[in-house]
Amino acid sequence: MLFVVFVAQSFFAERFFALFDSDGSSSISLDELLEALDLLINDSETDKLRFLFQVYDVDGECLTLTITLTPIITPI
Repeated sequence: MLFVVFVAQSFFAERFFALFDSDGSSSISLDELLEALDLLINDSETDKLRFLFQVYDVDGECLTLTITLTPIITPI
């Protein structure tokens, strides 16, 4: 069970980092962090849902969640 939790935490940490790092510099600047937090706190419900979809859209292909989520759900 601990392994499953670690995999999920690692996945989300990596995806959030990749999405917050908008300039692709492999680091998150204060501006990038503030912009991401502003989106999560103040943007519309549609923008928040779009962000959550991007979290699971690992390959950027905009495929259905069923296909993209398979590697995450399988260990559970």
